[in-house]
Amino acid sequence: MIGLVIFLAIFLPVLLTSMKSFLVIIPAIIQRLMNEASLPINGGTLALHSPDELKVSIKTTVAMPAGIVASLDPITLQLYNSNTTAFSPFMAVDLPKQHLDGPTDIDAPESIVRISNKTELTSWLRYVVRDPTVDLSLRGDSHINLGAIRSAVHLEKTTPVRALNHLRGFGVPSIRLVVPPEPDGANVRGQLLFPNHTPLHLGLGNLTFNMWSGPVRLGTVDVHDVLAAPGDNLFDFRGVLLLRDLLPNLGAILASQASALGRGSIVLGVSGNSTVVNGRHVAFFEEVLNGERFETELSVVSVAMQVLGGLIDPAASNGTSALLDTVSAVLGNKTLIDGIVDKLNASRVVDRLNSTADPVAIPGNLLKRVQRELTRTALKSVVRELRGGRSKPLWSPTR
Repeated sequence: MIGLVIFLAIFLPVLLTSMKSFLVIIPAIIQRLMNEASLPINGGTLALHSPDELKVSIKTTVAMPAGIVASLDPITLQLYNSNTTAFSPFMAVDLPKQHLDGPTDIDAPESIVRISNKTELTSWLRYVVRDPTVDLSLRGDSHINLGAIRSAVHLEKTTPVRALNHLRGFGVPSIRLVVPPEPDGANVRGQLLFPNHTPLHLGLGNLTFNMWSGPVRLGTVDVHDVLAAPGDNLFDFRGVLLLRDLLPNLGAILASQASALGRGSIVLGVSGNSTVVNGRHVAFFEEVLNGERFETELSVVSVAMQVLGGLIDPAASNGTSALLDTVSAVLGNKTLIDGIVDKLNASRVVDRLNSTADPVAIPGNLLKRVQRELTRTALKSVVRELRGGRSKPLWSPTR
């Protein structure tokens, strides 16, 4: 009996010390595992819901080592901009309890979250729009249960996310005049190509864009119910082309397009005008989008065919007269418009040859040369008509 007492007296303190060390070491190991685990953003949703709220969901993966089985208690993740020195979260996302078993997919279900700092959110969204990647930083505290051991953990991560990259690949695949204009004045329709390089579904509401040629505002277009999935998205647009402002600003327009015209193209610029969700303006996103300008280069002949398609479509004889009269009335020069139509008819022949001719009989480079010459001739005719016979050119193309 005395020997047992002596044994316990010696080994119990050692055992208790070992257990205390064990209880300290295990939480430290768990915290280290959480520190080293990556949190890639695999998908989710980021949508404007109101001027003060976002609709958010996140899909990520916690890369815990294989064989580690634990449960993570519910956690509130504070999202913030790591480029700001002070910790200033712009929103919080709730993550439900998760069962972790090695690398584990985690979903933060879609929820409406209130914006806690619009200045920080606006700053972060500028990076989202402009850059190829953006850092998303998050922070939160919770507990992990590893068997009977419950350990507090602090989660603090900054993970790179693919961003919009200034809408690289943005385009206007189709555009056409609407004559007569619709009751609300809309006189142009088409499609806009919106490339979403992020892994998130982006909900941007109803967007209005300004259209530009250099410094000249050409009009506005509206795109409704923008929900852009990852990848390329096509959205229908309708809007107002300021036809009466084109002729007075033709010199500035041609000057801004001189370099592109030398390539047989025109550059169309687009900038934000307004963002409306559920009938309310979202000022913080307008601040972001209205400060950006996106450009796309379009073929002169292709645009002319689409915009003035009604003028040269033999099947639309009634529409031809109406459209011709309308455009002539706006520009005040029917002779000029007739000349443009003649040139466009010639270009239509080239387009048809491009699509139907035997490439051996008519080499592609010859067709391109003919098309380029027709475009140049058409432009010279337009400029000559506008000059009224003056010999001095209105602009000199960049060589």
